Amino acid sequence: MSVEIHVLIERNHLPGRSSWQSALDHLELPLLLDSDLAVADDSGFVPCHFRDRTTGFELNMGDAETLLQEYPALRSAAAASDCALSFRFAGDLAECASSLTAAARLQGRDATQSPRSAEDLVYTLEDLLREIQNCSAALDSA
Repeated sequence: MSVEIHVLIERNHLPGRSSWQSALDHLELPLLLDSDLAVADDSGFVPCHFRDRTTGFELNMGDAETLLQEYPALRSAAAASDCALSFRFAGDLAECASSLTAAARLQGRDATQSPRSAEDLVYTLEDLLREIQNCSAALDSA
C-alpha cells in the first residue's frame, strides 16, 4: 500500500534544491536531498539520505485545482496555491520519514496544508514533525 502526502504551494515559490536543503538544515531535520534534484523539472523517484540511511520517495508535481477537486475540503486552506507537490512512499519507514521531512519543510516555509490521501486529513507543521519523530523512533527500534 502506498501513501501520499500533498503540499499545496504557489508555483513561483517552488524552492531550488539548495534553498530546500538549507531550510531542512535550518530546522535541523536529518534529510539530505539528492544533489541533482530539480523540483520544477523532476518527477519520479528522488534519492536522498535520512540520517544514515539511503532512501527516497516518489515526487510528482501537478495542478492544485486537480487535487482540490479530489479533496474539496482543502479549498479554504489552498489560498493562492496553483501547484501541488505529491510525495509517495510505500511501507518503508525510511521512505516515510524522508517524504514527511521533505513535505514538512515546504509546509513550514509556505504555510500550506498537506492532506493525507486516505482520510483527507490536514496536517499542521507540528503534526508532520510529530510523525517524523514517530518514524525515526520506529527506525531506531527496527
